[in-house]
Amino acid sequence: MMSANETVSWLAERAARDPARVALRFGSSSVRYDELHREARALGSDLARLDIGPGDVVATRIDNGEAFPRLLWALAERGAVLLPLNLRLRSEEAAYIVADAGACLLVDAGGEAGEGAAQVAARAGHLPRARMRDLRLEALPPAGDFRRPGPRARDEAQGALALIYTSGTTGRPKGAILTPAAFRASARASASLLGTGPDD
Repeated sequence: MMSANETVSWLAERAARDPARVALRFGSSSVRYDELHREARALGSDLARLDIGPGDVVATRIDNGEAFPRLLWALAERGAVLLPLNLRLRSEEAAYIVADAGACLLVDAGGEAGEGAAQVAARAGHLPRARMRDLRLEALPPAGDFRRPGPRARDEAQGALALIYTSGTTGRPKGAILTPAAFRASARASASLLGTGPDD
């Protein structure tokens, strides 16, 4: 099974081996592996200043597709877990998920998603928030504002990359922990079904 640290090592190795190769495309713009690695590390240093570490769950309401993968990689570097919140959820629904997951921070990118994040944070008992701008965190809350999950919740989240909640159509939404191995298995299945080329 691939750990979160091995996942981070994979990005570092790829950035060293193929620095100029395109890692991600967003419409007409793209990001190279060396850029992705450097930007994720810089964002990881912002998270380190907040003492975000192994087993911590960080929720996000980001409507910026370019920011999302950087945050995922930065959290992986810290051993923390990404909890993406669907932007279509009502604030009370998102607040339930944030509380159930034991999130210690909510990251947004300002704008309309940021307004929704403020409502979620308030409903979740004034959960600390940070804003992501130009691929860095700003408006950082004081470290003393953080509520940490209990040891059991942190242990359960150890080694996870993401925590995804079900839609809750037959009851309350439930969290599914996704490990690096789960992401790799999904990528392999997709490659097997659809095929891959050298630029994928």
